[in-house]
Amino acid sequence: MQIPTHCFSKRNPKSGMRRIGITILLCYLVFISSGSLFSQVTTGYISGYVYDPGGNVIAGAQLTATDSLHSEERTVASDENGFYRFTELRPGTWSVSASAPEFETMINTDVRVTVNARARLDFQLPISGMQQSIEVSAPLTPIQTESSDLGMTLDREKIESLPLNRRDFLQLALLTPGVNTGTEESELSTRGGFAMHANGGREEFNNFLLDGIDNNDAYVNGYTLQPSADTIQEFKIETNNYSAEYGRS
Repeated sequence: MQIPTHCFSKRNPKSGMRRIGITILLCYLVFISSGSLFSQVTTGYISGYVYDPGGNVIAGAQLTATDSLHSEERTVASDENGFYRFTELRPGTWSVSASAPEFETMINTDVRVTVNARARLDFQLPISGMQQSIEVSAPLTPIQTESSDLGMTLDREKIESLPLNRRDFLQLALLTPGVNTGTEESELSTRGGFAMHANGGREEFNNFLLDGIDNNDAYVNGYTLQPSADTIQEFKIETNNYSAEYGRS
């Protein structure tokens, strides 16, 4: 189960000021199925193209994505442009294979899917000779080209290895470029909680989603439910160019 929390830009009807904030997505280790209404902010995507050795697209190639940890498998076929896409994949490490008649099978065994992220994975299949398959085990860490949003995903390894005061996972948000602690004597910081702001925006303008569900305290503009750091698989902080679905208008 994933937990999203967002902070984004919004118009204040009284002052006309533009609100700037952060988007924070969290993912529980204890997975609970969530409705399709919220799947777009709690899952990830893998997409790309399938080519032959000459760089021509291969239509009708079969691609299979497997999450061995949860015994889940998805299968899609490339379209007439050689394009394929896996949608609504749970965060984790996936193995993706591509095959087509008269071509060798290729497998990438370490494709990392993070919450609300789009991974690009292209295949260039060798012409079939002897019956064999090609396996790629290097982790996939591509430059994000499928989305213009800016932010950072903090995974389980960082949550476990970095020190946290009072086990407040949100303190790790300070690792994200543009995110800073709240100003001295601000309303949220004086209440004893952790306060932050992004790119000069006010800390009260942050928006928090928990598994795609609103998790905002309307009185103090902080989160209502604070999940334990031990139950979070990963969370994502988005600071700019995030999707309109995160608006609170």
